[in-house]
Amino acid sequence: MSNPAAPPIDHLRGDATGLCIPAHGEALRAGGEAFLTEAFRAFGSLAPENRVSR
Repeated sequence: MSNPAAPPIDHLRGDATGLCIPAHGEALRAGGEAFLTEAFRAFGSLAPENRVSR
C-alpha cells in the first residue's frame, strides 16, 4: 500500500496581519502585484493611493 503525498501548501495565513502569504515562489508569482500591494499596505509601507506595478 502506497502512502500518497500530501498536496502542496500554496498559502499560509500570516500572524501579524492575517494575510494569506504565498508559501513558495510560484505562489508568489501567481499573486503578483495584487499580493505585494496588499502586503505593503497592511504593514504601512505603501500608501492607499499607491500600488505595486511591474
